[in-house]
Amino acid sequence: MQRADIQWFILFIVLTSVAGCVTVPTQPSEEQPSDIRNSIQVMEDGVREVVIYAPFDNVFRSAENILLAGREQIAGVAATYIEGKITTRFKGIDKDTLETFAFTNGMIKKGWKKGGYAYAIHFLAIAKHQTKVRVKAVIYATFSDAPLTEEQLNLWQLMTSKGVLEETFLVELNKAAQEGYETTWP
Repeated sequence: MQRADIQWFILFIVLTSVAGCVTVPTQPSEEQPSDIRNSIQVMEDGVREVVIYAPFDNVFRSAENILLAGREQIAGVAATYIEGKITTRFKGIDKDTLETFAFTNGMIKKGWKKGGYAYAIHFLAIAKHQTKVRVKAVIYATFSDAPLTEEQLNLWQLMTSKGVLEETFLVELNKAAQEGYETTWP
């Protein structure tokens, strides 16, 4: 190799090294993954957690709207804005949906008649436009045709969701929260 070739080679190595060390500031952008399921973390006890790039207010209100959209099936929604928590006492589901959830979550027995699920959702504002959301769901199911009462829930079979309910909710929540959110990053 000639001296000029060696100098060009060294310059190439130096530029390549410097390019590899450049850091880009991290901040929310409109180019977040379209499929939020890729970024959902599984925590202890099957809790699903995701950071949604929208202000706390937007995410919390969007969650309330989603849960109350099927008002006729909800036995109760308790929202504590200051603590950033929402819990549902019960949401009824039809037999076909119950069969799907039951199979997905390991309740493989046949003949389920009635069922439903409850959510526990925790919100945490981690930055001006970032909200951490944790969701846990519980599934209730029975073989009985008897009318639903809260007392009967104690007799029903109870199972923690394997994540289908939580992930569906988080995907829907992300879309709803983003709709009312305009980027204010410079």
